[in-house]
Amino acid sequence: GTAGEVGTARDLLDQFLARFPAHPEAPVAKLNRAILELRAGQFKQGLTRLRELTESASFFIGRVRLATGVALLASGSPAEAAAEFNEALQQGEDVLARLGLGNVALAQGQWQTAEGYFAEGRDLASEPARLLAEYGRAVAAFHQGKRGELTRAATALLPSPLGASLVPRLAYVLAAIAVEEKRWAEARQWTLRLVNDFPADAAADDGLARLGAGALAVKEWPLVRESYQLLLTRYPQSPHAEEARLDLAEAMLRTGAPAEARGLLDPVIAVATSDPRLPRALLLLAEAQAATGDRAKAIETLARLVGEHPGSE
Repeated sequence: GTAGEVGTARDLLDQFLARFPAHPEAPVAKLNRAILELRAGQFKQGLTRLRELTESASFFIGRVRLATGVALLASGSPAEAAAEFNEALQQGEDVLARLGLGNVALAQGQWQTAEGYFAEGRDLASEPARLLAEYGRAVAAFHQGKRGELTRAATALLPSPLGASLVPRLAYVLAAIAVEEKRWAEARQWTLRLVNDFPADAAADDGLARLGAGALAVKEWPLVRESYQLLLTRYPQSPHAEEARLDLAEAMLRTGAPAEARGLLDPVIAVATSDPRLPRALLLLAEAQAATGDRAKAIETLARLVGEHPGSE
């Protein structure tokens, strides 16, 4: 639901638990309250509630074990999470427990084990959980060199109800695969969808950096320019931003914008001579100066390059 709906649900559950702590439905309310905390990333608080429920829950203990496994996995405790998912499996949570165990195996790099759990879950699940299981299986297959399976699974998951909450991650994955396979139109499409529709997503700046670096490797200069311009404009505090500056300057040069390239290079050459990027920056600056008609400055910059960095390529 929306943030407002989630907030309303949280408030109603809190009021119910405060007024009727001994009500027969109180354990169910506690479970739902814990799930809301997990969705909000409050794993410590959610685990505390779930641990209490483990001692008192009866008919829905399997769901409690599932939620506890999710919290432990998200908190970086895959071995403990596996124990909870196995308990949930014993309680009849056939599909979701297997998906949980598959995710544990992914976290531990056990690709074949993960693929097996996801395949079992897929065969037992109905829509849309089947799509989620197939996606997990495809992720495991991807790590074993089967690239096409992940693209197909991610594309199938996107229109589903579960896919709506996974769109940023799926867009990032599909863009990364397209970059590796040098399918630049698709790589650009998925990266821009991630950046434009989910600008606050943690992977957005990394997606732009990945696209730019991939395009740079094969000298797709217009795409390098677009990617890194977006990165520096929208995510100036990104850890990728400083490295992107020099590559963007070269892309500006190669796409007929030497004046803009000079503006990017000036801050780089102002740094101490120990910066390993400086020789390349000086060479690019000399090119930009020459391209803008400032030949005297270009010669001066080249002289600095030779004088300060005689061993540079």
